[in-house]
Amino acid sequence: MKQLHLLSLVVVMLLAALNAGSGICVNLPSGALMLNADYEAVIPPGRYSRISPLGGSGFLALQYESDGKYRVANARGRVLGDASYDEIYVSGENIVACRGGKYALFSLTLMPLTGYDYSAIFPSGEHFFAFRSNIWDDGGDILYILDGMGEETPTNRTLYYTDLLYSEGLVAAMSFQTGRYGYLDEEGVWALEPVYQYAGAFNGGLAAAGVDGKMGLIDARGSWIVSPVFDTLLLGRRYVIASEGGTLFVYARSADGLMPVYQKSGVHGADMDRYFAVYTDSYVYLYNAAGNLSTAFSKDTLLYPALGSSVIACDSNGMFLYDVLSHTMSDFYDHIQPFTAADMYRCAVRERGGRYLFGALSSDGKELIEPKYKSVTAPNENTLAAETEDELLVFYVSGGKADLKYSSPLGAEESD
Repeated sequence: MKQLHLLSLVVVMLLAALNAGSGICVNLPSGALMLNADYEAVIPPGRYSRISPLGGSGFLALQYESDGKYRVANARGRVLGDASYDEIYVSGENIVACRGGKYALFSLTLMPLTGYDYSAIFPSGEHFFAFRSNIWDDGGDILYILDGMGEETPTNRTLYYTDLLYSEGLVAAMSFQTGRYGYLDEEGVWALEPVYQYAGAFNGGLAAAGVDGKMGLIDARGSWIVSPVFDTLLLGRRYVIASEGGTLFVYARSADGLMPVYQKSGVHGADMDRYFAVYTDSYVYLYNAAGNLSTAFSKDTLLYPALGSSVIACDSNGMFLYDVLSHTMSDFYDHIQPFTAADMYRCAVRERGGRYLFGALSSDGKELIEPKYKSVTAPNENTLAAETEDELLVFYVSGGKADLKYSSPLGAEESD
């Protein structure tokens, strides 16, 4: 019977995985729905407040509006069992779930591997860091290691709970004994002893670290690549921006190491990903990785990172996209923000009463849907979803155009 049960779980998982890959989950303030590749409703609106794929498991997490709890469903939206969860997500080859403030580990087939015994579970490569004690009190918390099968190994490390930063095989954590940060490996062993006042995530083999009130850069062996002499230091994907004694220093990152590209007193800098900005009393300057001036803005302009060769600029007229290579700009809006799941932007205009109306822009700043909606989201690279007071709409995006593919009145649940 046990073998038959395991086989049925595997069959359910495989069938769910085959059907879930093409689903488009749309989550808006009014509720959630799921469409298939032909933009037909698999799960119509009006039932759930959120629908999320559970990674490679093929299952869905459905959040109910009535109690805010999550239930697990197959790819067609059919709820499996009566279990409800405060939180549930996929990490690697496992599912982590929370009930009543306690966490447990499951396989991707929803087979329980542990009980709800942990106050927190964090991914750490192929393993998990777990705590049994109350992580919110002022005491130390003993670290436990869980493998992918739920086997627990206690360590002799007691940590002071902070958000653990896992990156490039190392976890920045604070020792309860020293009150300092160090880096644990995936087995929970101190790879770099807890001697730092600050320890950031590793990025391209480097991490920002602090001692004696000063910041520098270390490598994975703990060697100082940049000595801790700076008052502030920001490690970005392409730049290191630091300051010391009122002087700004900018280094460009490359395969050959760090190259100094800018140094000046009395100014401030910011990382724009492909570019870096320098704020002065007269202008805001934008430089490329070679340290060459790309363009300048008025001194009241604030710049933010954007997609591709663009930056988001904000001045007294509003917000706009500026393409540094073509020297073109979008229209002005009251708000512009990149979507997290697509190379597009959410834009907004503010009405006289203070309410915002939302639309969407392409990656090059062209308007895909005009800002007239109550909310807008982008579930993936080719989909935009919007809602008015009484209607939900879904658009297919291609070639710089958004074509309406699905609409449904709000407040009227569709039948199966």
